[in-house]
Amino acid sequence: MVLPEMLMEMYRERFRPVHDLSTLSLHPIIDFYGVAMRENMQKQGLERNFSNNEIPAQLDAMTAYVLHGDAECNAKLCELIRSASIDARGFLSTNAFLEHTRTDGPCCLILDVRLPGDSGLVLQRRLKDMGDPIPMIFATRFADVETCVRAMKAGAADFLVKPVRDQQFLDSIVSALEKDRERILRLHMVTEVKIRYRSLSQREREVMSLAVAGMLNKNIADHLGLSEITVKIHRGNAMRKMQAKTLANLVTMAHSLGIVNFNAHCRNTDEVAVSIGE
Repeated sequence: MVLPEMLMEMYRERFRPVHDLSTLSLHPIIDFYGVAMRENMQKQGLERNFSNNEIPAQLDAMTAYVLHGDAECNAKLCELIRSASIDARGFLSTNAFLEHTRTDGPCCLILDVRLPGDSGLVLQRRLKDMGDPIPMIFATRFADVETCVRAMKAGAADFLVKPVRDQQFLDSIVSALEKDRERILRLHMVTEVKIRYRSLSQREREVMSLAVAGMLNKNIADHLGLSEITVKIHRGNAMRKMQAKTLANLVTMAHSLGIVNFNAHCRNTDEVAVSIGE
């Protein structure tokens, strides 16, 4: 089960039932998601014990964009989304959406298959070609198996066939926002790891690369022509600067940076030192 689905399942068990959408607030699920996601990150070695001030502020500003050619339907969908304490912004055409400057926080796009201008599937392909990671939810009356399969294969977060229950609609939006929130936080954390890595000296990078490849201090010392005490010092410095509590954390950080495992018997020192791009 993927993380958003797992969280939705946990959330439903914790906060159910919700019968009155007028009183529904997604603040509990946002808070619950933040805690659960940080726990998941910590298990992966990417959690830095962020304080509330260190978590990117834009993570709390979630936005759902609604793209529907019918103005009345567009307005009703936006009203429903806002009733759940999520900012909603409506657009009547693909061009209007593409010309809009989006927020930096987690977001998702709810769109119909049939739209003025490009169809929903064409827009999905355009955004994918542009490298736009926004999660997309199709909500339409004009659905067939082929269209649904095409949309999901292209990476749609969900495909809803109207009429759809309000709760199902909101659940799908929350799941998509969670997915985008995790992406932003992961990107932020990887950026932090890169900053830490750049603070290492060349020798500390060499030692770190060999350590995450599974080499013991004695073998690293022999490979680099250093004393074992010197290797321990460089390794300790690397652990401290990278803020890694365990070697497993350091290995995960190295993986997030693209540092691959090295065979110490066939790599020379220059090859082991990996440079991370700016």
